[in-house]
Amino acid sequence: MKYNQFSFIPRPVAIVEQELQALGFNLNQKHEDKMALENFCRKIFFNYEDTDYPLHNLLADFGTDLLTFFQSDAPLTTDIFNTVALQLLGFIPHVDFTDTNAFVEKIAFPVHYQKGHMLETLYHLLASRNKSGMTLLDDVVSRGLIPVDNDYHFFNGKSLATFDTTDVVREIVYVQAPIDTDQNGKSDLIKVTIIRAKSKHPLPTIMTASPDCLCASSD
Repeated sequence: MKYNQFSFIPRPVAIVEQELQALGFNLNQKHEDKMALENFCRKIFFNYEDTDYPLHNLLADFGTDLLTFFQSDAPLTTDIFNTVALQLLGFIPHVDFTDTNAFVEKIAFPVHYQKGHMLETLYHLLASRNKSGMTLLDDVVSRGLIPVDNDYHFFNGKSLATFDTTDVVREIVYVQAPIDTDQNGKSDLIKVTIIRAKSKHPLPTIMTASPDCLCASSD
């Protein structure tokens, strides 16, 4: 895997803070970097009753688990941040990588930690794709980070998956086409199946053609 990230939109830190807080991340510009990273990680594991457990199962470095690191006075370094970020994206130490710096360079990891700019860094991390191809944010949204309310929610200029696909409106309409494929002198009717979310908002449309959509000519 190698990152070629062209869709990320850098934002001013005030917008970054606003969008992160809208998702429920308890982060602001006054937090120290290490505290911000801990708050971020605990929110990522929101579906654990005790978030100490997943932190204990992650590594800060190859000799210290993440929970122990957060409870210590050890400073946050670029190497530690990268090790944690890679794990949040699904990469496994000792399996996918044994040298964090070498692996970051190999995959052209697009997220670069800079001291004092943790919010922007975490914002970028959420918009980065994990090992399976989803963005980190799409992954946690799919696990219920924010409610499925049939309303638009945006992050970094993109809509999030908050429309209920298990309870949709299904409609069938017939549209008169300007063609006569059976050459009987009458315009064809095309069957259009509409499947849409229950929402008060305009929705983008994807149309696909199928041979099954061709119907009898109109009377």
